[in-house]
Amino acid sequence: MTRLLEVLLVFAFLALATSAIAGQETTAWVLLKPPEVQPAVHKAVSLLFDLDNPDRSTAARAELDRLYLTLTYAQQDQIERSVRYIDAAADGDERVRRFAESWQDTTAPLVAWKQEHAFDTAQQCERFRDQALNLVRRDVERPETQEQKIKNLFAWGRVRIMRCTPASVLR
Repeated sequence: MTRLLEVLLVFAFLALATSAIAGQETTAWVLLKPPEVQPAVHKAVSLLFDLDNPDRSTAARAELDRLYLTLTYAQQDQIERSVRYIDAAADGDERVRRFAESWQDTTAPLVAWKQEHAFDTAQQCERFRDQALNLVRRDVERPETQEQKIKNLFAWGRVRIMRCTPASVLR
């Protein structure tokens, strides 16, 4: 009788373990958002674009020079990459989207990225991301105000850099 009980317990344990493993597989894909860049990098990129504003350029240059002295080489490199990426934009809207993207650290390891949603398949994840992009794009095309358009462009830039990734990569 005890042997039968032991066998039943082993089967029960295996059944639970199998269902737990199967449960993990239902979240096979995740939509990830990169972490924010360090505040000093964000500030420096913002100041660089204030240099184009005649009313702010002198103060921005002085503040940028002081800030650059406190940055590491890696941070300076990140800023320079961001500026080149933003400057390569074809128009003002694309420039705003790229500016928003520069606030996210896409070079961070995936384990540092924030999980936004979980999905069973890669197709579901990509479909969700595409739907979010289409909603934001539609809002950009029909803004109520210029301020709303800029907010929508920022949202578009942030959604655009999200990634669908296998959940197993994060373990």
